[in-house]
Amino acid sequence: MGTNSRIVSSFISSERVGVLSYISKPGRPSSALMEYASKGLEIFMCTSKRSGKYANMRGRNVAFEIHDGEETLQYEGFSRELRSGGALEEARSLLWKKNPLLYQWEKKERLAYFVIRPLWLKYTDFDKKPNRVITIDMRRVERKT
Repeated sequence: MGTNSRIVSSFISSERVGVLSYISKPGRPSSALMEYASKGLEIFMCTSKRSGKYANMRGRNVAFEIHDGEETLQYEGFSRELRSGGALEEARSLLWKKNPLLYQWEKKERLAYFVIRPLWLKYTDFDKKPNRVITIDMRRVERKT
């Protein structure tokens, strides 16, 4: 992981709540405040299988924003449901460690766990002079290989 990716990853892991946005199946924009965990540049979250988010996150492009003071992250990615195996267990472990109250929801609700893999990221720190702006375009990286 390069220096820019480490800076962005550190910011993502330092926070616990962000705003998830997506276009619903009828075509309406929607946003929700979500607790999350991360590993590198990947974001993990869960939601009830009865929620509107569940249907709208499965195998779809989503946007996520994290904000803290003068630091912001705009994140576009692809959301995929984790149904079994090591990736699901890792997501649960990361989420419960960072957000212990989520464990109580699993007892009450049928939760679905998701990983969001980044496609494009823009991190800005307005406290830095000059302002620090880091843009990572994973689509461009993939085309190079």
